[in-house]
Amino acid sequence: MALTGFQKICQKVTSGIIQIGLIEVADFDSATLDETPSDNYNTIELATGKKFKKYQFQENEAEFQENAAAENNIISFTKNLIFKLDVMSNDSRAAVSEIADASTCGLIAVIKRPGQKVMLIGYTEEEKKERPLKLSATTGTTGKAPSDAQGEEITLTCISAEKSRYYIGDFDALF
Repeated sequence: MALTGFQKICQKVTSGIIQIGLIEVADFDSATLDETPSDNYNTIELATGKKFKKYQFQENEAEFQENAAAENNIISFTKNLIFKLDVMSNDSRAAVSEIADASTCGLIAVIKRPGQKVMLIGYTEEEKKERPLKLSATTGTTGKAPSDAQGEEITLTCISAEKSRYYIGDFDALF
């Protein structure tokens, strides 16, 4: 691939994640790449009757990190989806347990960012569904003082040979 450069974007940019959807890898069939220069996914196919499940999180307590590393002239991308459920409760316990159980075979995520940008994580063109997200950590805390934050922080991780891509199809139809 030849270098093409990058042009600075002179506009307002907002960070963060607005929504997270998770689906078990067995319930995700495929994604179709838009062959235009955008290189985005334009369709996502799910198993019959299956949909992504929404996981709501504390405001400003979700992020996606994608870090590249090079070793032996091979580049890999470690992807971390980190989000915090509101409180330590029976409901959050059940959510953490179901994510942990589903994680054994893997998960695929869609995340909606400000400006209607949607990313597909845990699926790539090179590996397809072979390197999905898996639970790498969870931390629950009650906090110490009455004003301390509490909740369950969940970290899902995968490593792949390429960066995540955007999805330009109908986000709401996935749920």
